[in-house]
Order: sequence, then C-alpha cells, then structure tokens
Amino acid sequence: TDTRFNKNVDVKSGYCTKTILSMPVKCDGRVVAVAQLINKRGPEGIMAFGEEDEQTLETFTTFAGIALRISEQYKTLSKERQRASAMLDAVAGVADTDIREGSKTICCNIMHQAKTLIAADRCSLFMIDKEQTQLYSCVTDQQGGEIRVPLHTGIAGEVARRDILLNIPDAYKDKRFNTEQDRLRGYVTKSILAVPVRGEGEVLAVMQLINKNEGLPFDGEDEKTLLYFSSLAGIIIRNTQLYEFATQGRAELSSVLQTLNDSSALRKGDASPTAKYGGSTPEEVRLFERLQETTHDVSELEKATTTQFDIHQYMPQEEGLPKLLSLVSLFFEKRGLFAEFCINDIVMHRFLSAVACSYRHVPYHNIYHAVDVTQTIYVILNQMPEGLLTKLEEFVLLLCGVIHDVDHMGLNNSFHYKAETPLGILSNATGGTSALEIHHCDVAIAILQRPECNIFSSFPNRAEEIEAYKMVVKCVLATDMALHQDSLNRFSEIYTDERTKHKEQLLLIILKAADISNVTKPFDVSRNWAYRVLEEFYFQGDLEVRDMGQVSNEMFDRNSKKEIAEGQLGFIRYFAKPFFAVVRDVFPELESFYTQLCSNENDWSTILERDKEKKAANTELSYDK
Repeated sequence: TDTRFNKNVDVKSGYCTKTILSMPVKCDGRVVAVAQLINKRGPEGIMAFGEEDEQTLETFTTFAGIALRISEQYKTLSKERQRASAMLDAVAGVADTDIREGSKTICCNIMHQAKTLIAADRCSLFMIDKEQTQLYSCVTDQQGGEIRVPLHTGIAGEVARRDILLNIPDAYKDKRFNTEQDRLRGYVTKSILAVPVRGEGEVLAVMQLINKNEGLPFDGEDEKTLLYFSSLAGIIIRNTQLYEFATQGRAELSSVLQTLNDSSALRKGDASPTAKYGGSTPEEVRLFERLQETTHDVSELEKATTTQFDIHQYMPQEEGLPKLLSLVSLFFEKRGLFAEFCINDIVMHRFLSAVACSYRHVPYHNIYHAVDVTQTIYVILNQMPEGLLTKLEEFVLLLCGVIHDVDHMGLNNSFHYKAETPLGILSNATGGTSALEIHHCDVAIAILQRPECNIFSSFPNRAEEIEAYKMVVKCVLATDMALHQDSLNRFSEIYTDERTKHKEQLLLIILKAADISNVTKPFDVSRNWAYRVLEEFYFQGDLEVRDMGQVSNEMFDRNSKKEIAEGQLGFIRYFAKPFFAVVRDVFPELESFYTQLCSNENDWSTILERDKEKKAANTELSYDK
C-alpha cells in the first residue's frame, strides 16, 4: 500500500514483497549506501519488523559504513600507489633517454611513456614551429607520416596559443576537433586530453592523449599526472633542442676549423681573391638558376617590408636562400634603383648568387645575417622622409647590407691579431685595425670585378661608380665594433636640426643600426639570433683555448655556464640601447626599433631573474641534502 514501493520489481522477479526495513549506511556523516531487509520470517509466516530489528540493523549499518570507508581508503591508496609506481617508471624511462639519440627518438619515448602512464590508446606530440606558425608531429604512435596544422586552429593549437589544458570527453561534439584525420586513418576519436609542454617559460609542444582505455573519460587525476609528466618532458625536449643546435653549429663551423688548423690553407696562405672568385662555381650556377625561377606571393612581399619579418622561416639554406636573394633584388627594384642605374636583373642575380656562395656556413655571420641587415635597411629607407638620401646613397646602403660580412670566418678581429692568422699579420703589417672589414671589402670588390657580376657596369657615368665604391668601403670599414662608440659620439655631435647635412655619417649610422638590429626584432626572432651569436662565441673560445691557452672573454667560454640572458642584457644596455636612443631622437620615424628593444630588454630581464631563482632553489636543495 506504500506508494513509494515499485511493484514492477516484484512483477519482473516473481517475488512477493510484504514488509520492508530500510536504513541508510553512513560514512563520515554522509550517506554512502542503503541497507534494505525484506519480509521478516516468523513462526506463522511473514511478519512486520520490530524495534529490536531496527536497533540491530542500525548497529550493522554502522559497522558496514566503517567497512566501506576502509575499503574506499584502501582502494584510493592502492590507486595512488599504482599511479606513483607508474609515474616513477615513466620518469625513469624518459630520464634514461640519451639526448644524443635525437629528437625523433626522444619524442617517441615521451609519447610511449605518457600513453602507458595515463592508460590511453594513442598519443601525439606536436612540436611548435614558430617560424612557420605551425604545429607539427614528425613522429606519431599510429600509422601515418608527419602531421602539420596551423598554430591558430584545432584543439592542439588552442592549447599552444593559450597555454591551457583541455579535457574533452566527446571529441565529435567539439567544433575545434578536425574529423578529417580520423577519416583518413580509419579511427574514431572519443575523448582527448591535451596539455602544453613547457620549457624555460615558453610552450615548446602540445601532448595529446586520445581515448582512455576501457572507454572511460579522462579525469582530474589524469590531468594532474599528465601536467607533472609534461613538465619533465619539457626539460628533456629543451635539452635535446639545445644539444642539436650546438651540434649543428659545430658542423657548420667545421670548414672554419679546417682553415685554422696548422696544416690548413689559412695557415699556409689562402688563394688570391681573383683565383678564388674569378669565374662562376658550380654552386653559384645552381643557385643562380634557382633564383631565376623564384616567385613570391603578395603576403610574402608585404611581410618583407615590415619590422616583423622573420628570416628564420626561410632556413635551411637549400629551401629558402633563392627566395631571400630574390627579395633582396626586389628591394633594389622597389626603391627605383634598377631604373636609376640601368641595372640588369640577370647581372644582379649572378652577383647575389656569387656573394651568397662566398659567405661561410657559420652560425651568425652568414648569408642570412647579410640578408636580414639588407631587409632592415630597406625598412629604414621606406620610413625615412622622401628625398633625404640620393638614389646613389640608397644603392650603396643596400649593397653594403649584402656584402658587409662576406667570407666572415666566425672569429672577431681580436682573434686574428692575437692568433696571428694571415689576415691579422697582413693587417698589422699595414697598420690597420679592422682586419675582417678590409677582407670583406677585398672579397666583395673581387666579385664585382667579374664581368657577369658587375652591377656597376651599367652606371651612366664613371664618376658615380667611383663615388659608390668610396662610400661602400667607408661604410663597411665602419661596421667594426671597435669603432662603435666613436661613430655614435660623432653622430650625436653633428646631428641636430639639419638632417640633410653630414650624409656620410648618416650612411654609417643607418648601416650600423641595421647591422645590430637583431636585438630590435620581435623577441622570438631576436632570441634565435642570440643563440647563433652564442654558438659562434663558443667556437672562438674553443680555438682560443687551443691556440692561446685561455679564452679572452667569459662569454666565449663554453664551460662558464654564463646565462645567455645576461649576455644579451649587457649588449642591449651598453651598446644597443644608447645607440638606438640617439637614432630615435634624430629620426622619430624609427621609434618602433627602440620600443621593441626595450620590450626585449624586459623579456630578457624576466628570464634572467627566473634563472637566478631556479639556481638559488637548486642550491638550497643541495644544502638540504
């Protein structure tokens, strides 16, 4: 007769329920179960439950609650123990990986350990390609090759951009999920857990787990576990990247090492510029042919006219160099210099190909630095008031950007003098102080003397050609960093309100601004250049130890463990910032250079403080032990 009773249960079971005694089972004040007795048996059949039965059941439910709590605690502890054991196995598995095995091996191991740790069906690790603004996974634990997706789309893209964790229980109901990959691979993605992988304060990659085993959704414990594991993965990935960067740098500098050995050509006396550069080499011919076939889209040309231009997206050399040289040619054309001086585009392309092949494969002072400087000069010219410079002066500046470091060996002037290389000996003998800059001029002039590369050959008159050569030599010699402060002081003294006077000094300052402009680029671009500068420093330091017994500067010492942020802040505060402050005061049009420089200074300061805090924390831990 009780309306709360569900008669359907009896109908389905064939049982006849007459009396019920029901009582809650409590644990720590909360109801965790219900105990229910049905049909008390008596001498004369089914009878009602009495007060004594209630007291007995209450006692039972009390002990049942305790037993359930103990069981729950045991289950929780057992689960935690399993998680801890799995985490230790995963950490050991990743930590034991040798970073010398390369990125692919490291990533495969990280994915395997993550998948095992969380008990997921699949795992993907998407690395961030900032130069291409893409996410890519060159290795996956499922069938298929490299996957690349734009950084601004998809689940992984949002995790990377916003630096957040995403736990998606039903992928097909999430509009960010791209079902195309499932269709191509014949797979059904149900649930996704994606976390950012951080290293040194930035997101390096996105780890994405798919379909937890047994069809369960990913829970809060999975989130905590994967976040902890991803922090370890970030350390391993960053160390691997740094190792590969250093290895690549050493490989690029191997040719320089050969020329500086006692048995090398440099110690014995290099070939003359005419012999070295007279006639096109097969490498130049191949580059010229590819340059002739190169085209650009509108967006590419637009980016090349801004300070946001990232030259690193054109690396490696085989893929991007023809496009870069084509852009350089367009810089001359867009400024009206082809028409002004009747320059033939084929001659220009042969000249650019010859110069590019004359740059060595060193980490920093390479053809990419030269193109970066030239592009910066082009941006400055576009921002300067029209008519401030003559067309000949614009031609000289762009040309200097291309050739100002040609055949640089990755070693500074001080090394050449102290180690008494042929360049240093020659410069000392003639009373010079800028051995490298003289060499750059020498190599560039030798290339220009080749008929197929002589972009001066079509100049309307000989007087302009002579004047151009004089200005080129003065500008390139002025790029010697030893002359930096003198040039800045002279510029500060002579430039007041009359910006059209002292043109020679103006040309020197514009070239100097472009030459050290890497610290004024967007931080990600600037940081890439910083690592290249550091690796070139380390190479020189290695040679100084070998040839002279000690390094000349702590920044050159590979074993000093000096923070890269500290070196960058030193250069910014003592060289770049005072310089660009003066440039900004004289030319308000270039305010953006100074603004970005200050922003980069703040970013490096933040990184340096964070690194100091980490060191202090590690020191405290070592003392505690």
